[in-house]
Amino acid sequence: MSKQKLAIGIVAASLAVSAQAAVSITGGLIGPLRNSAGNIISPGTLGLFVVDQSNNGLLNAANTVLSVNSFLGGGTDDLILGTYTALDIGGSGEIGFDFSGAVINISGNTSTGDNLYFVWFPTLTNSAIGTTVGGGISYGAFTSAIKDEFADIAWVVPSDGASVSIGSLSAGLGGNPALTNLQATASLTTTGGVVIPEPSSFAALAGLAAVGMAASRRRRSA
Repeated sequence: MSKQKLAIGIVAASLAVSAQAAVSITGGLIGPLRNSAGNIISPGTLGLFVVDQSNNGLLNAANTVLSVNSFLGGGTDDLILGTYTALDIGGSGEIGFDFSGAVINISGNTSTGDNLYFVWFPTLTNSAIGTTVGGGISYGAFTSAIKDEFADIAWVVPSDGASVSIGSLSAGLGGNPALTNLQATASLTTTGGVVIPEPSSFAALAGLAAVGMAASRRRRSA
């Protein structure tokens, strides 16, 4: 075999491996979501699709640079996969996020089985993309180890090359009966460093004050 053919073969094999090392989210929905007062968020609210590469929970979102490939809280393992704008997902004022079409690259520190989260900022819009989150801004964070009715898997990175649906909807939208109030309750601090725990059986987490809420939802989902 000539060196040229060998080189072409190596390149082709490399491209084939690269093509398999990605996951396509064919259907991604979450909602409806609420602000810290318990009201459904407004269309245009900013949201982030995040992978927890260390599976140790999310850092407090203060000091986050709001852009793809940045890390939540200025850390090193809560990678932002995409930024999204809230919209009416139910056709009747049920505001949430559609992150269909998202792509997760299985490379670097991102691996199959890593926990996925959706984080939203009720007072921020897409105009905040590229800026850094300061203190005193409420946000919510959601993940679940339970597969919702319409989804193919729970909120984890699937195998290389997969095309799957991931998401969670309230019972009112035909989703998980345990999801009744996805609410943002956290007030960020510029010191950061506070961790949102990883999910066990079910976790609907809203910022820093959600440990008790998550436990309650786990009991309801049992």
